[in-house]
Amino acid sequence: MQVKQGANGLLFSRDSMMHNTLEGCWQMLDTFTRSPVKYVLLGSYGADKPGRRNGAVQIGRWFSIQLDKPPFGMQYIEKIPEANIVGENKYMFLYDRKALRKELIHRGHIKLEPWPRRPGNPTRQQPDSKPANQANHQTGNATRQSGNPAA
Repeated sequence: MQVKQGANGLLFSRDSMMHNTLEGCWQMLDTFTRSPVKYVLLGSYGADKPGRRNGAVQIGRWFSIQLDKPPFGMQYIEKIPEANIVGENKYMFLYDRKALRKELIHRGHIKLEPWPRRPGNPTRQQPDSKPANQANHQTGNATRQSGNPAA
């Protein structure tokens, strides 16, 4: 598959997920699938080595992540073998970002909830409701407008 120029971008992460816990991997996938790109390209290992399993004990430790095996088992568009790695069975998996997010939400691995909007970060969604401190501030203004003295 060729990604055409102007296709709204590609998020590329070759080895970052393999240095996280499973919980950290789900958080990374949540972040990746909230980005405004069309495609996500992620590094993964094959299952041909004995003893390979998904999941690191702690952040910073290494594990040979296999995105096509449980608990991930995510449906990719294309599996691209990496060249020039002697003795390894490593791939890049190409995903449609929207389809991947929908799959992960459907399977319960990530939650459908908005992120707080932060200045300078247009990729984060605005929350549906106002923060509690704004609601309290508005209540205080309403009290003052009704004639009650401010303390």
